[in-house]
Amino acid sequence: SKTNTNESTVTIYADVEDTGGAGIEEVSFNGWFGGNWKTTHSKVSGTYDSTNERYYATFTFSDIKHTSTGEKGNGEGTYTFEAVAIDKAGNFIDSSNINVIYDTTKPTCTITADKPSPTNASTIIYTFTFSEEVTGFTEDDITVINGTKETFTIKSNREYTLEVKNTESCTQTVRVATNTITDMAGNLNTYQYSHNVTIDKDKPTPGTIAMKLENGEDYMPDTWAEQDVSIYVNNGSDGQSGHKSTTYRIVQIDEKNEIREPYVSANIFVPSDYI
Repeated sequence: SKTNTNESTVTIYADVEDTGGAGIEEVSFNGWFGGNWKTTHSKVSGTYDSTNERYYATFTFSDIKHTSTGEKGNGEGTYTFEAVAIDKAGNFIDSSNINVIYDTTKPTCTITADKPSPTNASTIIYTFTFSEEVTGFTEDDITVINGTKETFTIKSNREYTLEVKNTESCTQTVRVATNTITDMAGNLNTYQYSHNVTIDKDKPTPGTIAMKLENGEDYMPDTWAEQDVSIYVNNGSDGQSGHKSTTYRIVQIDEKNEIREPYVSANIFVPSDYI
């Protein structure tokens, strides 16, 4: 089996049965890390718990050292423990191993959205990706500003999604507060995580067109001109997401008030331009 802890010590239990009838001489426990690096430093004599009729031993992770190098195993990682029982006739047996993951690293979270910012979408799906497996994370741990929570989905112990609805222009925020995320060892997140998306449902203000004759006078629409006509255009504006572009067309109208082909089309990307 496997367990996780952020404590500096761990207690291992073993149920020992004297099947031969000679009596139990000794029960000891071994602990090691990094594969099969068993060490005498990690051997602990078992203590008998008469109430629960089993033996136990407490290990301190920093006391477990490699036999040859003396390297301490007080870092994070997987530690392995076993119990060894010897009866008074000299028979012994090893128990099955148990793995304990020593983990003191606090979990982190990355929040992403399936829509860019700004957007006019009515639904946004936010993904919460954690640096490690977490437990107990629900939609109640997520705060939504300017939106309505919809479907919450558990993709895995490291990835969750939340669908959020909106109805008007706003800045939508999803947030996970501190001490909300718990990893498998019991570590809590130190930092708050959030993601903002600008929702823009307002139509932009259209641009304007000014026409002047070659002599500088304003051209009067629907009149004939013997001079060249210069056309000045100003882009539209948008207070929410910013103006992207304005498209203008220069067309010829025939006597039936219909547009003749070809016509000139231009996209203007700056506040003021000249055609």
